[in-house]
Amino acid sequence: MSKLTWGDKTLDFAAKLDKLEVASRRDNVQSTREYTSPGESRFENLLAISPDAAILDSWGPIEMMLDELNDEHYVNQDRPRTLSKTIEGLKQKEILSKEVAYMLGELRKLRNIAAHQGGLTPADAYRFRHLVDAMTDALEQHLESRPPSHPAGRSP
Repeated sequence: MSKLTWGDKTLDFAAKLDKLEVASRRDNVQSTREYTSPGESRFENLLAISPDAAILDSWGPIEMMLDELNDEHYVNQDRPRTLSKTIEGLKQKEILSKEVAYMLGELRKLRNIAAHQGGLTPADAYRFRHLVDAMTDALEQHLESRPPSHPAGRSP
């Protein structure tokens, strides 16, 4: 299934992935990871059960890294935190480039489609995972290279 309908909105999941893949190449945000043989990874095992579950699981490291960046840079202290506000705050503080922030926001929306609508294909899951790996690499660079900023009066 490549077209999903939710209320009056239709999302062409594959077309959104196409757009993000073009943006990833254009902005040089790509993964250099090597993948294990089919059937050897958690992703492959989940994919055999449900492509939607594989998509949701592959998003987990992104969410953890965004929380870590948020905690280091104090961009979104709302409870509960929303990822969209965290991404926007990291972009406003120039911790994330606008390109990476855009891609993360779009991937978050696609992850939500997998969570709430479902019915995606293994091909969709593989493409989503590859884009998530590129974002994971980009976030790891931010975590390794950026010193934390602290609000006035708070010590590191």
